[in-house]
Amino acid sequence: MVQSKGSCTGQVRREYGKIMVEESVKKKEVSTSTAMSTLKQPNQLRFSGNIVENYLKFRQAYELYMLATGAVKQTPDIQTAILLTIIGDEGLEILSTFDLSSTDRKNPEKVLQAFERYCVPRANFSVESHVFFSHVQKEGESIDTCYGIKETMSKLRVWRDERKSH
Repeated sequence: MVQSKGSCTGQVRREYGKIMVEESVKKKEVSTSTAMSTLKQPNQLRFSGNIVENYLKFRQAYELYMLATGAVKQTPDIQTAILLTIIGDEGLEILSTFDLSSTDRKNPEKVLQAFERYCVPRANFSVESHVFFSHVQKEGESIDTCYGIKETMSKLRVWRDERKSH
């Protein structure tokens, strides 16, 4: 009788432990889900205006959102689904024109690289450096405005990446 109670208790403990593990996993899923529902999603990627700047801002907002919600721990399929949900209808239409394999379409990094190639065209280093170094302060332009223009030009990823390769 005592053994029966002991084995029964052991089963309950094992079952209880299993239930706790399942509940713990569910709580983690809920916490990621809760974080996603409480945090504002990044704005859709805009393909008008300054597309380079729009892409760089979108990418930064997307990466921060994925980190803050804990979605970076999800499978690549889920991460890509989140990316494609956030990117918007126009982004989905553009994605359909990319030459990506079905495996690459499920990899968020490959999808982001494809959008980067689309939004951030390769610049001519000679032309970009000429524009940067020949920019002078215009009459009536404050030094802060001139500096801001130079700073914006230097932050353009296209120019910065090309400069490193030369």
